[in-house]
Amino acid sequence: MFAFGAATGSVAGAIPHLQRGAAAAPPGPGPAFPLPLDASAISAVVAATPAGAFFASACIAPLASDRLGRRGALLIVASTAYVLGAIAMALAGAAPVLVAGRFVAGVGVGVTTSVAASFVAECAPASARGRYASLAPLAGTAGILASYVLSLALSAPGFEPAWGWRVMLASCAAPAIVAWAHALISNLPESPRWLAERGATPSAARSMRRLGFDRDEAEGVLSEAASRVLSEGRGRFVFPRLRYLLSRPAHRRAIVASASLAALQQLCGINVVVYFAPTILRRLGFSPAAAILYAACVGAVQIACGSLVSRVIDRVGRRVVSLRGIVGMAFGLACLSASAAWDAHANNTAVVAAAAQLSGRGSAPSWLALVGIFAYRVSFSCSLGPVPYVVAAEVFANEVRAEGASVSAAVNWGANAVVTGSFLWMLERVGAARTWGAYLGACALAYVVVDRTLEETKGKTLESRGEGEGEGD
Repeated sequence: MFAFGAATGSVAGAIPHLQRGAAAAPPGPGPAFPLPLDASAISAVVAATPAGAFFASACIAPLASDRLGRRGALLIVASTAYVLGAIAMALAGAAPVLVAGRFVAGVGVGVTTSVAASFVAECAPASARGRYASLAPLAGTAGILASYVLSLALSAPGFEPAWGWRVMLASCAAPAIVAWAHALISNLPESPRWLAERGATPSAARSMRRLGFDRDEAEGVLSEAASRVLSEGRGRFVFPRLRYLLSRPAHRRAIVASASLAALQQLCGINVVVYFAPTILRRLGFSPAAAILYAACVGAVQIACGSLVSRVIDRVGRRVVSLRGIVGMAFGLACLSASAAWDAHANNTAVVAAAAQLSGRGSAPSWLALVGIFAYRVSFSCSLGPVPYVVAAEVFANEVRAEGASVSAAVNWGANAVVTGSFLWMLERVGAARTWGAYLGACALAYVVVDRTLEETKGKTLESRGEGEGEGD
């Protein structure tokens, strides 16, 4: 998940370089690249990774997770995609090649987000499952923070190398290689539930002992998996399970719950804030270095708050955590909308830009926007950041969990591609205040959906998701 954060967050620091075109003239590694890019090309570069993630979530992740295992999908498919995408971005000589590299890295993102939380949930005891599953997206936040720090180092006044944007975008390869090497050295265990469903009972038992399962829960996992393998053979093939996923009312309800959370997570505009936070702050008067620095500080606080949530989510519950955090997200978006309206009303862009050249500091609307970004991202890390991943890993029965989580991830990344691809267009057509207002409306809808539809799953075993789905469902 750290590589996922690096792959998605790195574009935030690269966008100013691609817009300014400062890297076009000076020599540097890689072929010459025609800069600056216009708004449509920037939108394509930004949206390429979500598009690749959508494709991978829908078409690659279910098959890879089923045939190679959760560990194999992450270490073989996702890591390879990150490295190949990084190479393409580092050596890109034209915008289409850069977009293609971002798309390939997005394949790694899609597989990671489809599989990682489910992998963690299947390897964790019920009493601590929410805590460990919520740490997966937190690692993604750490990757975003690391990409901001790298961008800050490569955007320091007096040191802006021509190749800096290439390093930023290709940085996702490093954590993927490190994760691959660490998994091999530490002999990372496979999901015991995946092993049990394939009849590898001794391997599943050894994996659960290593992971700290108590005897009762381990016996429940093995017996439930054995009964399923002996009944209809479900769990052996991906595409029949996809049909089975849609054939049962209980499974369809699980899809609606997890997919709606996944879509609303993106429709609230989170990745617009992640990808464009430095650009937003620069437009409101902060210098480029100050904009990236403040965005990195927000990311650091977000990690601290996400760590706190991972400790209380199993005690407080998923619903309470989500509802409280959505209120904070709405406050942050209201601040962003108000700051944009204030700045437009004052019409002080030229004055602010001149002041930024001298001090790196913004105006009052700029500071209100910074408060909004801070409140929004911190609240997100306490609610719609981890909870959709936790729910997608918990709400489906074992035999369809990989497919259900992949459907949710595909919906998530499809919504991401639409939102990020349309952000600059919305800014030009309706203005910043109304754009943030639209995301605020999505927050209000998210509150209603969570309040009325999200089932509490704290303390329940994953095997209990398959109970009560008999004839009467």
